[in-house]
Amino acid sequence: MNAVRMAGSILFKACALAALLAGAAQAQDVYPSRPVRIIVPFPAGGGTDTVTRIIAQKVQESVKQTVIVENRPGGNTIIGAEAVARATPDGYTLLAAIDSTMAMNPSLYAKLSYDPFKDFAPITLATSYPLILEATPAFPAKNLAELIAVVKAGAGKVSFAYPALPSQVATELFKAVVGGIEFIGVPYKGGAPAMQDIMAGQVQLVFDALGPSLPHLKSGKVKPFAVTSKQRSKAMPDVPTFAELGYPGMEMITWVGFLAPAGVRPDIVTRLNGEFVRALAQQDVRDRFGSLGIDIHASSPEEFARQIRSDADKFDRIIKSAGIKVE
Repeated sequence: MNAVRMAGSILFKACALAALLAGAAQAQDVYPSRPVRIIVPFPAGGGTDTVTRIIAQKVQESVKQTVIVENRPGGNTIIGAEAVARATPDGYTLLAAIDSTMAMNPSLYAKLSYDPFKDFAPITLATSYPLILEATPAFPAKNLAELIAVVKAGAGKVSFAYPALPSQVATELFKAVVGGIEFIGVPYKGGAPAMQDIMAGQVQLVFDALGPSLPHLKSGKVKPFAVTSKQRSKAMPDVPTFAELGYPGMEMITWVGFLAPAGVRPDIVTRLNGEFVRALAQQDVRDRFGSLGIDIHASSPEEFARQIRSDADKFDRIIKSAGIKVE
């Protein structure tokens, strides 16, 4: 009997230990169990940074883990994207990408340090907004026709800020659509420093995202001329579209979406998608973005993947047709 009791005791302890180890392993697999980092490939204060910080705060409240927003500007978003593409695919390093990161850079760079279709796992398309052509307050034009006349008369001396690649593509597209204009392109690492120079008169014109421009537009610190969307923005209903003014070829929307490195577990992608979609559905978030002229999408990972592929094809045609090159 003692041997039987001893064997039973050993079996019980073994089962208890196995259960304990299984529980510990399961606890380690619970996601997220530590801080999550979202890399924004722009300086703080721009449109992508603003969108990301608003969403990150809501996700942090929901998952009960710190969500860190890390700014890594430079290289037309390549520096930040490359960092995420090479990160461990465990769901703790994410990317806040814009359309140029995933859909323009492949057509602009012969050798890109990441593959937008193989190196990332899409999570959700979050937001989108049009670009708006705006000028420093002293710019001598009251409407788009006068602006074009001033640029043509400037014989290549009028300056355009390039806060991000979509801005540069929009400017080159404007050149191709209008015809007969030349200008000086001035690159920046993000929207905030570019806007500071526009307001100060250091640079004259810019195609910038509508959202971050709104406070400066409403205060009169910059002058609006036209938006690149199909319809006028509810946030700036007095500003016409390019199509209204005779330039339908200027339609262009920029977006922000979130991705993880390729190879992340499918259940983590599903969890992250649910958290981002939940954050975007909250009324205070919708109100905040609405006031900034930002549209909310909150797509599935599959829908976002299709959007990336579709936009890559579209921008490849635009970039090649317009002869756009990145120096």
